[in-house]
Amino acid sequence: MMNTKKEKFLTLTVRYLSKETTLEEENLLEELLKDNFYSNLFEEISANWNHIDLDDDVSFDFGEGAEDLYNKIIKYDPNFNWEKIKKNRRLFLPKVAASLAFLFFFILSISYVFLPKNNNRSIASLEEKITKAGQKSIITLFDGTKIILNANSILKYPHHFSKSSREVYLIGEAYFEVAHDTTRPFVVKSGKVSTTVLGTKFNICAFPEDKNIKVSLVEGKVLVSGNIKDEKSHSFYLSPKQQFVFNKINNTREIKGFNILEEVGWKDNKYVFKNTPIKKVFKNLSRSFGVKFALNNDSNNKRITANFYNASFWTIVKTIKSVTKLNYSVVYEDKNIKEIKFYNAKTKTI
Repeated sequence: MMNTKKEKFLTLTVRYLSKETTLEEENLLEELLKDNFYSNLFEEISANWNHIDLDDDVSFDFGEGAEDLYNKIIKYDPNFNWEKIKKNRRLFLPKVAASLAFLFFFILSISYVFLPKNNNRSIASLEEKITKAGQKSIITLFDGTKIILNANSILKYPHHFSKSSREVYLIGEAYFEVAHDTTRPFVVKSGKVSTTVLGTKFNICAFPEDKNIKVSLVEGKVLVSGNIKDEKSHSFYLSPKQQFVFNKINNTREIKGFNILEEVGWKDNKYVFKNTPIKKVFKNLSRSFGVKFALNNDSNNKRITANFYNASFWTIVKTIKSVTKLNYSVVYEDKNIKEIKFYNAKTKTI
């Protein structure tokens, strides 16, 4: 018969993977996962969770499935008492899960105890959060870390972190407020750049189409590493208001100061431009609003200085028209705004 602790673990795991846990239950699960046995078993269950069919029509033959498992176990442990297990197969069943899921976890837990461990055990599948143009998303990880994902970005992260590290993968841009944990460094992989912290606030901008990957430290301390010309990995510690810039084309790096609002303001709908090339301004606005900002060739050399704090879309458009002396036209698609085309008012070329 399973002990109470294991029953509690399986119950909480099912509820967590079903996305039905309360904050109190998540804290209880977190405590259990400090035990290596439960942490490893959690990874096993998570890796197989998406392959379980919980439809009401699914039936499960405990006797047939259990006997198959017994034949495997007895090869490695001839003294294994199967009758004791069979007599106690009336298991506590979580309200949120079908019996198939719970019995699967029960069998899996027995397998984990008695069957030989496979060092090449499959890694738990990663969650993936994708934002489109004009979207932002706030993600709170299991350890309490808060991430604001910018538009046109992808974040990949595990259901639960390992006992030694917390590792996520970023394509695009995100602002991180990492929960402090001295025993498990938090690592963000973004292309050729890795950012390692214990608990701090920072921004990473790593869009595939940009030539630079930028790590901007707002608070605390981070260790940034990136490959440079000799192809060796070089690491650098950043202090607050320092920015690490990695050039993907030349494989070079630079550490410099930065303006927090210019780099991080996007998360609070604040867009600050100081003598910024208009092409860069339009790229940022297109990403943020999901509407393409286009420009005719003879205006490419213009620069913009402007602050937009929670400004509406049309306020931004009209302000750009005012400061650049350009006109604009609106392109619609299915009654939705698809594109804002700016052009030189004097030549009237679009």
